[in-house]
Amino acid sequence: MQEVGIETVQLYQDVAPIVERLGYSLVDLVVAKKGGRFQVRVVIYSPKGTGIKECSDVHRLLQARLEVSTNERDPYIEVTSPGIDRTFRNAREFGVFVGRGVKLYRSADDQWTGGIISRYENGTVFLTTKDGVLDVPIGDVQKAKLDYSQEG
Repeated sequence: MQEVGIETVQLYQDVAPIVERLGYSLVDLVVAKKGGRFQVRVVIYSPKGTGIKECSDVHRLLQARLEVSTNERDPYIEVTSPGIDRTFRNAREFGVFVGRGVKLYRSADDQWTGGIISRYENGTVFLTTKDGVLDVPIGDVQKAKLDYSQEG
């Protein structure tokens, strides 16, 4: 999965508690400088739903915090939901999306496996499939995507 710069990690650690206090999980945070302007893309999630109001609430709260954290005046901030078919960018997302449908592409058997994430712990994702619970070491996962069709 993707490597992240130290500045992004520090900003993620600064922003995550704020997002969590609002009742959301911080799924992803991407930082870029484009045309001299500081840009932050934030992806939030809640099992109760993540719509325009939720994204707007988080945006409003993060605006001032990001100005202080980044020393940038008026940073561009985009807050979105993960979407119904999000491709996972890091292993931490398995813990965020417990209870959701997912498809995993596993290197061991060179095929996609679908099911519901029942839990994620100690580097292993536990997937409830039609054949039972499958435990998959994160090192065997080449690609993972949300897949609402697994949810019945």
